[in-house]
Amino acid sequence: MPELNSSSDSKARIWSKLGERVRRDFLFQAASGMLPGVTTVNVAGFNPAVGQSLEPVSPTTYAYFDRDQVLEITSSSIDDARGGVGANTLRLLGLDRNFELQMEDVSLDGADPVTTQGEYYRLIDAAVLNAGTKAGALGNITLIGSREGKHAGIVQPVNNILLNGNYTVPAHSTAYLFSYYFGMGAPKETTVGIRSLTPVQQGGDRNWIFKEMDFMYGGRISEHLSIPLMFPERTDIELVAFVNVDSTTYMSAGMSLVAIDDRFEYEKLVEQDQTYTVIKTGVADNEGDPK
Repeated sequence: MPELNSSSDSKARIWSKLGERVRRDFLFQAASGMLPGVTTVNVAGFNPAVGQSLEPVSPTTYAYFDRDQVLEITSSSIDDARGGVGANTLRLLGLDRNFELQMEDVSLDGADPVTTQGEYYRLIDAAVLNAGTKAGALGNITLIGSREGKHAGIVQPVNNILLNGNYTVPAHSTAYLFSYYFGMGAPKETTVGIRSLTPVQQGGDRNWIFKEMDFMYGGRISEHLSIPLMFPERTDIELVAFVNVDSTTYMSAGMSLVAIDDRFEYEKLVEQDQTYTVIKTGVADNEGDPK
């Protein structure tokens, strides 16, 4: 794996040449869709009771699948159904067996399970797309793997989005983490951080790499990294925390990343009207290989 800012990594040379203002210009252009092959990712998480064991900032315990599978989706409310007053349609974003992105919309049927058309190896996001007069979910919408019965996530009322606090880097991509935040309720001495599982370790023991970021005692912390953290394709990334005393606390967290498709090459920085643009020098063809 090339080191950040090494001469062997063309993308890393962006960061060695960018000042803070130029860095912001790049993120704006990426978020605006002006840079083909570059995607911004905002991840959010919430945990109502972080305990003394290291755990994800997630409202419920989720599990990573060992194989791709169809998802079964149910709601605790009969009103979360097509034509109902609650959530009608859920939009899913995930990865297939090859870690390629896939998206689909699923019509809900209350407590009766509905299944996805696609098979998922990782679930990245789920959100209420359409709703009735109540403008959102009225029950807890649960997503479970049909083959293994593992819990993939939950979409709760009010939030109407998945708050797992995790992200998996798609195939052919490298992700760069620019910023993160953690906020907590009751002031407790708490350790927070980001952990990742590289693809080399997937399929065997879950040997996570924990990068400790900070200690907290109530309030909120946030960090904008001068040099972003780099994660290769197929890496699972989680926001995690644990309380250092015999107690629990609720916590929210988030992280912002940029995923760059490695089938594009970025070499040049062009200044136009005091704005810097990253110019692609290679474009992937239909087979996924650079031209």
